[in-house]
Amino acid sequence: MSGELLARMVGNIAGGVLCIGIAYAVARWMQRRGGHAKLPKTPIVIGVILAVIGVSGSLSRTLSASGILEEPIEPMVVRQPADGITEADITPVYAAELRDHLVERLRANLPAEAQMVAESSANIVAVGEKRIGVIRLGTAGEEGLVSVFGLQGGDLVRVTCAGSGAAADYRSPPCAAAIRNALGVELP
Repeated sequence: MSGELLARMVGNIAGGVLCIGIAYAVARWMQRRGGHAKLPKTPIVIGVILAVIGVSGSLSRTLSASGILEEPIEPMVVRQPADGITEADITPVYAAELRDHLVERLRANLPAEAQMVAESSANIVAVGEKRIGVIRLGTAGEEGLVSVFGLQGGDLVRVTCAGSGAAADYRSPPCAAAIRNALGVELP
């Protein structure tokens, strides 16, 4: 482990300790202001939770950036009959409707804390004669999802890749390979 990586990790942990220290100071202030004999637990519990979330997220990003912690990406490929959908039907409006459907399904199937979709987009990319839809969903953190869809052999095919940072990009090697195999295209 390099000295720079060690320094980053220590800095991440120090940030968590600082968060707990601030929570303790708030609890002491509340105790003095309210004239309580006991220290209020709520600010400390909130501080510890925020510290754990912050430290685990920043350590994960630090280790991922250093190449020590690689998050495997398992693209998911879904095939369904096209039911009359043609290349001409794959429009920005259709992509936006599919994006809204994905957001709705995520909200219905995920716990509340995992449902925060902070940003989303739906675009169409022309690759030769094919029209390929690209839907991106991102959370308030670094997690995200990209879903690429198009027609292939009479089926509507969707390749979805989820992960954090670059993992949620259709250009990541596992996702690009799944798109190439399922849709027969290389996206720019």
